[in-house]
Amino acid sequence: MKADNILKIVLPLLVTALILIFWEICGEIGIINTALFSSPSRIASYLINSNVLLAHITHSLMRLGISVLIGYTLGLVVGIIITDYANLGFLEDFVSFFMSIPGIAWAPLFILILGFGDVTIITVGIITAFFPVVYNIIHGLREVNTNLIHLGDILQYNYFQKLTIIKLPAIMNYLLIALKLSFARTWRTVIAVEMIAASMFGLGYMIFDARELINSKAMFTGIIMSGLIYFVIENVFIRIIEKFTVLKWGMKVKI
Repeated sequence: MKADNILKIVLPLLVTALILIFWEICGEIGIINTALFSSPSRIASYLINSNVLLAHITHSLMRLGISVLIGYTLGLVVGIIITDYANLGFLEDFVSFFMSIPGIAWAPLFILILGFGDVTIITVGIITAFFPVVYNIIHGLREVNTNLIHLGDILQYNYFQKLTIIKLPAIMNYLLIALKLSFARTWRTVIAVEMIAASMFGLGYMIFDARELINSKAMFTGIIMSGLIYFVIENVFIRIIEKFTVLKWGMKVKI
């Protein structure tokens, strides 16, 4: 392994360890009130011994997965349709407008319409995932080299062949950016909406419920797990997709 790669791994771990050690010492000597700002050792103990954490994580991931799957698919289809029909170009302004609205802002409306629970959380998640995908698909398809389209005409490709063999592979970078944005925005939104709309499980529900009980260990565990889970999604799941698409095809250089 190269020295630069080792440093990329070792330095973040070292900084994290130093922060945790400093945090722990401050808690032990009383600089930090551990009842309100729990120490790393207490958080770790709760993380290991909690019998409900897995249920919270599972429910949040289920909501995230369904939201991104539906939102991404709908966004892909709508983005293709808007690009194919020039007279629908005005919808791009609507997409930009709605994309700027925080996902959590939709929660009160859908709580009134649908009530508390999974339906509301997933609906808000779908909306959050949808608009970044549409936006990226529109801009990606407009950047496809016209020579590739002419090549499809020469090869007598039909519409579906041009789309799947030429256009979508050509905008794979845009598709991956859309996927990253969908996961990032939707994960934040799902956690936030769970705080006000979940009836039982979810990391957001766990954090908010711990606040009611002044259980700082549970709060910090929920916050830390939220960050770790998204870190794994981006650096493992999405990286695997990149490895077998844009990196393999030479569309992106591995850094």
